Amino acid sequence: MRKWLLVAVAVVLTAVAGVAAVDAMVTPTQVYACGSLDCDG
Repeated sequence: MRKWLLVAVAVVLTAVAGVAAVDAMVTPTQVYACGSLDCDG
Protein backbone atom coordinates (compact mmCIF):
# COMPACT_ATOMS: atom_id res chain seq x y z
CA MET A 1 0.00 0.00 0.00
CA ARG A 2 1.23 3.46 -0.85
CA LYS A 3 0.97 5.87 2.05
CA TRP A 4 -0.07 8.78 -0.18
CA LEU A 5 -3.05 6.76 -1.35
CA LEU A 6 -4.18 6.11 2.21
CA VAL A 7 -3.70 9.78 3.02
CA ALA A 8 -5.74 10.81 -0.01
CA VAL A 9 -8.59 8.49 0.99
CA ALA A 10 -8.52 9.84 4.55
CA VAL A 11 -8.63 13.43 3.29
CA VAL A 12 -11.57 12.71 1.01
CA LEU A 13 -13.54 10.96 3.75
CA THR A 14 -12.80 13.82 6.14
CA ALA A 15 -13.93 16.38 3.57
CA VAL A 16 -17.16 14.48 2.89
CA ALA A 17 -17.87 14.18 6.62
CA GLY A 18 -17.13 17.88 7.08
CA VAL A 19 -19.48 18.92 4.27
CA ALA A 20 -22.20 16.65 5.64
CA ALA A 21 -21.78 18.15 9.12
CA VAL A 22 -21.91 21.73 7.81
CA ASP A 23 -24.95 20.94 5.68
CA ALA A 24 -26.68 19.39 8.69
CA MET A 25 -26.07 22.58 10.68
CA VAL A 26 -26.88 25.06 7.91
CA THR A 27 -30.11 23.52 6.65
CA PRO A 28 -32.13 23.93 9.91
CA THR A 29 -30.75 27.47 10.19
CA GLN A 30 -31.98 28.33 6.71
CA VAL A 31 -35.40 26.86 7.43
CA TYR A 32 -35.64 28.84 10.67
CA ALA A 33 -34.47 32.08 9.04
CA CYS A 34 -36.82 31.69 6.06
CA GLY A 35 -39.85 30.78 8.09
CA SER A 36 -42.81 30.61 5.68
CA LEU A 37 -40.91 32.34 2.87
CA ASP A 38 -39.74 30.47 -0.19
CA CYS A 39 -35.96 30.23 -0.20
CA ASP A 40 -33.68 29.15 -3.02
CA GLY A 41 -31.43 26.19 -2.31
